[in-house]
Amino acid sequence: MITKVILIFSLIILQNIFLISPVSTTQKYIEVDKIIAIVETQTITNSELNKKKESIKKALSQKEEVIPTDKKIKKLALDQLITEKLVIEYALMQGININDERLNNVINNIAKSNNLSIEELIKEIEGDGSSFSDFREDIRIQLIFDQVKKRI
Repeated sequence: MITKVILIFSLIILQNIFLISPVSTTQKYIEVDKIIAIVETQTITNSELNKKKESIKKALSQKEEVIPTDKKIKKLALDQLITEKLVIEYALMQGININDERLNNVINNIAKSNNLSIEELIKEIEGDGSSFSDFREDIRIQLIFDQVKKRI
């Protein structure tokens, strides 16, 4: 009799565990990011697209040009990101890589040509609302583009 009671009690506990578990998994999830496009072996995320759209808008407003519709900016940003990803993929296949030493030398030259120290350059970049790491990555991509153009 005691074994039946223990068996029934353990079944009730297991039933409650399995009934509670689905309830806890039905909680709302938070979307962190989503993939917009896949280019060869690389992805383009929504956050990358938004960042590129903002940089295009910023560049156009600095040039005092008319800012096109959001749809056109989105298409332009996506086209640029796809081109970047394709060129980077090609560069990797060709063994083209920009090491940190070369990148730092180029950034030092940019600072010197603007009569700034590295610290002042960082403050200028971040003062415009950009991040220095994004700036470094943009310079790296431009250097990769230059190397790919030389090889073609």
